[in-house]
Amino acid sequence: MGFDGMRVGGGRCPPLLVGGLVLACFLLVCNWWTLSTENAELLRQIDDLILQLKTSEEDRNQCTMLRNSLEQRYKRCDEMVASLHVQIEQEKVLQKKQEDSEMMCKTELESQKQVDITQKATLDSLRVEKDALTKEVDEKKDDIKRLQSELEEARDQLSELKLTVNSPGNSKPSSPGSQAPETPILSNETQNGGNQDAQNGIDAGNDRIDDQIDENIDGGEAADEDNLKNQGSKLDADQAGN
Repeated sequence: MGFDGMRVGGGRCPPLLVGGLVLACFLLVCNWWTLSTENAELLRQIDDLILQLKTSEEDRNQCTMLRNSLEQRYKRCDEMVASLHVQIEQEKVLQKKQEDSEMMCKTELESQKQVDITQKATLDSLRVEKDALTKEVDEKKDDIKRLQSELEEARDQLSELKLTVNSPGNSKPSSPGSQAPETPILSNETQNGGNQDAQNGIDAGNDRIDDQIDENIDGGEAADEDNLKNQGSKLDADQAGN
């Protein structure tokens, strides 16, 4: 009944209603177009956000990997720093030992220099003593030669004395004008016994003199040889030590 009352001119729709419907349809189409455009833009933005999210996730993964690698490098650096500290401490200890060894070497070198100076002075004094002993030995040898010559002369004199004592006419005859002294006349046996005793005494004295001279010569030569040997051994030992 209502729609029928609204009809104008025998069942026709009013133009106002048709215009309203057309306007409503236009508005709906515009709204749909706007909404579809916005929806497409939102979809595009969503796709961009998804891409950005994927990119961000990849970047986050890379950052995580880079962080892990940096942490590992940091740990290795810490270990290297610790090992370097240990090496530095060891080098300090080694340097201190080297300095101590150098000081000890310097001290030993100074002491060795002093020992060398002392040994040099000792060698010089020993050389002087050796020269003096050599000179003394030469003098002793000259004395020995002189004593030997004197011994030979004494032996010759003793031999002449023996011949003189043993000769039968050892007493000289008195001159015709001289007065012979009063001397007791001895028998031949007494004279022979006296000559024998004199001969024995001369031989014993000669033997004692020979023995004493030989002992002196042998003792002097042995002492001089021992001194020379000791002196030479000292010089050789000092030279070997140098």
